[in-house]
Amino acid sequence: MSTSSPIQPFTTSQLSPNTTRPQLAANRRGSSISGRRPDIYSRNLLRAAKSEASLSAMSFLFSALVQQVQKNVKGIPELERKLSDHGYRIGQRCLELYTYRDIKNKKRETRLLGILQWIYTVLWKNLFGKTADTLEKSREANDEYMLIDNDPTINKFISVPKEMQALNCAAFVAGIIEGCARIVEDDDTPQTGRDIQFPHHDEDISHIAIDIGGSLAKVVYFKRDADSGVRLNFTRFETSNIAELIKFLGILIEKRHSNVNDANHRRKDNICIMATGGGAYKFYEKIKQELGVNIHQEDEMQCLIVGLDFFINEIPGEVFTYGGDEEPMRLSEDKIEYPYLLVNIGSGVSMIKVSGPETFERIGGSSLGGGTLWGLLSLITGAKSFDEMLDLSSQGDNTKVDMLVGDIYGQGYGKIGLKATTIASTFGKVFSLQKQHEAQLRQNAKVIVDKDDEQHETLTGYKTPESMDLAQRSTHTSQDTAEGQSSRKSSQSSTTQSMQIDPTSALALLGSDNDSQFAAEDVSRSLLYAISNNIGQIAYLQAQKHGIQHIYFGGSYIRGHAQTMMTLSYAIKFWSGDTKNAYFLRHEGYLGAIGAFLLHQPTWATWSRRGSMENNESSKGGRNDFRARQTEKSKSREQGIPESAIIL
Repeated sequence: MSTSSPIQPFTTSQLSPNTTRPQLAANRRGSSISGRRPDIYSRNLLRAAKSEASLSAMSFLFSALVQQVQKNVKGIPELERKLSDHGYRIGQRCLELYTYRDIKNKKRETRLLGILQWIYTVLWKNLFGKTADTLEKSREANDEYMLIDNDPTINKFISVPKEMQALNCAAFVAGIIEGCARIVEDDDTPQTGRDIQFPHHDEDISHIAIDIGGSLAKVVYFKRDADSGVRLNFTRFETSNIAELIKFLGILIEKRHSNVNDANHRRKDNICIMATGGGAYKFYEKIKQELGVNIHQEDEMQCLIVGLDFFINEIPGEVFTYGGDEEPMRLSEDKIEYPYLLVNIGSGVSMIKVSGPETFERIGGSSLGGGTLWGLLSLITGAKSFDEMLDLSSQGDNTKVDMLVGDIYGQGYGKIGLKATTIASTFGKVFSLQKQHEAQLRQNAKVIVDKDDEQHETLTGYKTPESMDLAQRSTHTSQDTAEGQSSRKSSQSSTTQSMQIDPTSALALLGSDNDSQFAAEDVSRSLLYAISNNIGQIAYLQAQKHGIQHIYFGGSYIRGHAQTMMTLSYAIKFWSGDTKNAYFLRHEGYLGAIGAFLLHQPTWATWSRRGSMENNESSKGGRNDFRARQTEKSKSREQGIPESAIIL
């Protein structure tokens, strides 16, 4: 390939005046040129309100990429594959950034057709200023689709020599599509994880890690890629469905057996499961009996710290802050400053002060966590899963049930720094609105109460549930007077029964029925805010008490949910006077699982987290080896993050 003519970028003069470029929509801003609106690539960088790169900048960068790749390949097929690999990584990042920054889109798409529709419209327009020409379904296979762009913008940037006419630089775009669509996993893999690719790693991994909590069980495992090393996979199950988890683990073990050539490595005693969390003890015998593999139980707190240190130090772009609508996500510097506070929010909340790689202590926590939200909303709403509850909260308006400072003062209370929109009382409006609702029911039903008989109120017309309850209590009181002391226990039992929740009570009114006064969406958001605000305030107080600046939030309670992160961020900023930030992680729910994974090294493999990112030049070793590397790593943070660990 080195003897071939170098690929050159087109200059502005080489671009034909008849070349079709993606046009702006009619409502876009921009001055007219020859009676036509300019496309986004023709604008100067940073000229528009939204910083958009010009055609010249994109042309220069892409041509430089092609020329760089050309130097290290032996033929056109390899060149196209390398371009596709670079596009693949861009596709991964585009999907990640869109998922986090689009506050209207609360759930990541996992269906193939949904992903392709997003690529065809949203992604194509953002990258190339237009949608693709067509998205068609193949007539030959039901699971194949064709995304067609008749005039790829990317090909206009490159002048291909005659001897390389077979080269199609649109392979770069094909890689982008593949990177976005990779989220659609194999049929036997739950669609919940965010993979990490290790392109230089080529060893087999003989263990799986699980973190079984009170509500969710998280799984971390390696899966080999055909062309680019291995992939670290993440997925989760509800702990109540432990049978599904065990079935999935069995599938992974069987796949490993079928993929290993050496018969000695196919034995089950070469495979082990690293288990942490309460379920590592609760379900130990069940998992061991059904899978027949070795299970190592690891300390939950230690796994959390090892996992967090790994994500911060080794995975680029893992840590970020969340600022709301205007600036939803900002990537944080990937380095650890001790001490820091880890707030792990699962069913409950644990707060851990970390003073070094192996020095940590639990300094506090709360019983009001994800399990609290899940439990209350399962009683109040019709939601059947935690994700469904988060969806409800994203559509709700908490001001319909919460009492705000503005509801009390008619405005903000600026003297003490309270805005009119600050929540003064969670569910503070429910009681008064419930009373209004009951009064309206009585009025609509036209209930007439005969006040002449104090013991037996005569009810005429339509009887509401509360009026029937009133009559029952009156009857019990009369019986108690007539029968004397011997019947008092029966009367008290009936009175107690009448105090139970009835169809017009506050709890019933907070349901998901169409006739409910309070919408399930509004109630869900109110409870989410209440629990998140409480956790945020306690976290700040612990950080203040122990002199800690950096606060990291982890646990499956967060799940990348916009309202949750925004509330926790606001709480930390508010109580700290804007001197502290809340830091989040892309893999916030898998700290314990990845920590357990890293605490084990197979005796016959050369894998290590450092070696897998640096061409496998690492020493063998087990737990002590890892901890030694962890300590050494903390002393040399200035070396930066290796770029070969790729985020999907």
